Order: sequence, then C-alpha cells, then structure tokens
Amino acid sequence: MRNKFKTQFFLQILLGLVLLTGCSDDGFDYIQNDIEATENKEIGDESNLETFDQNNDNLNYLSASDVINTLDNIKIISENENLSENEKVALINYQLSPYSDIGMTVMNHIITYHDLRELQPGLSDEEYLSIENPEDSDLALIGFIINLANAEGYDTYGWTGEQIRECLSFALGIQGIYELYKNTKTLANFGKKYTAKQTLKLVKLIGRRYLGWLGVGLMVYDFADCMSNFSE
Repeated sequence: MRNKFKTQFFLQILLGLVLLTGCSDDGFDYIQNDIEATENKEIGDESNLETFDQNNDNLNYLSASDVINTLDNIKIISENENLSENEKVALINYQLSPYSDIGMTVMNHIITYHDLRELQPGLSDEEYLSIENPEDSDLALIGFIINLANAEGYDTYGWTGEQIRECLSFALGIQGIYELYKNTKTLANFGKKYTAKQTLKLVKLIGRRYLGWLGVGLMVYDFADCMSNFSE
C-alpha cells in the first residue's frame, strides 16, 4: 500500500512540475556551432576529424544511473491506469526531454556538415524534409539510443553492452543496432560519413515505426522491461 501511495505522490509532483514549466514545442532549429572553426574544411573527410574534434566537447551524455532512473519513471507512468493519455504524453515528454537535446544536437551536426542526398540517396522530397525537420519525440528516441551507447557506469548494475544491444534490437524491431555503438562519443564522430549514414538509417526507420510521445514511451518501456531480465 505504501509503494502505491509513493508512486501516486511521485506522479502528482512530476505532473505538477510539467504543468508549471511546460513542454517545449520549439521547431527544429539549425544550430551552426563551430562553423567558423571548421571553415574551408570538408567534415565528411575523415582526415579533418582530429582537428575538428579539438574544437568540440564531448556530448553531454547522461550516466547509467540517470538512464535507469528514466526507465523506472517511464515504467511507472506507462503502467498507471489513472493517468489520462494527455497526462502520459506530458510526463513522457518531460522524462525524455534531455535525450531530445542530444538527438537535436547530433541531427543538426549531420545536416550542417553532410549532403543528405549523398548519405541517403533515392528518397522523396517529403522524406528528406522529414529528416531535416524531425519531431521532438523522434529526436528523443535518437538521443536515447545514442546515449545508451555512451553512458558510463553500467557495470554497477550488472548490465553489459551485449545485453543492451539485444534489448534495443528487441524494442525497436531493428537488427544491427551495434553500428551505433561505434565512434559516437563526440560530435566530430558524426562528421564521419559512415556514422552519419548509419544514424540517418535509424532516423528513417524510427519515423516509420513510431508516432509521437506515446509510441516512443512504449519503445522505452519495452526496452526497460527487457533489461529487467538482466538486472541483479
């Protein structure tokens, strides 16, 4: 009974915070970070990445502890039958907004320094437009997946990279997720054509599979449920 009370209290406080602060609906702004520092350089050319990397901090990835806290909260929200659909959307948005920032930073970087039509040839104009202007919920999922590949401290919880990749593949319904575990520590790594191309493939697949915050929340819930099989 006490656990149920604590859960309800947590949701009431969290929903109150969401209503006070609001959820961001800002559009997908093109951030031109470090353009002056890389002027006259072809970022897609890997020979320039070392110089470029010196002008870029690592992405602000959340720790394993933060990720697990997010998973716990998403499970609480998803399993609560007393919340309306709008309340669940607001709470999921609030929980995943830090990952939206990561996804937006990565996508802005790829769009700024790569030709999308070269990375993903043969798409329609509408598909290119959707890649250039992804939904916030899609950015959150992209950021969440990339963050999973780079968060530190999983060993404390008995998680391994193989387990995480297995559950991600299960939750997404996408095989080969391992490709996003290679060289994604810094923004400069997304200057590599191969990494950028793999990221765009994921973006396209996500756009076809998930609709809005509830869909993204379901994917995160499925991942959390899968990982619970490995928790100590």
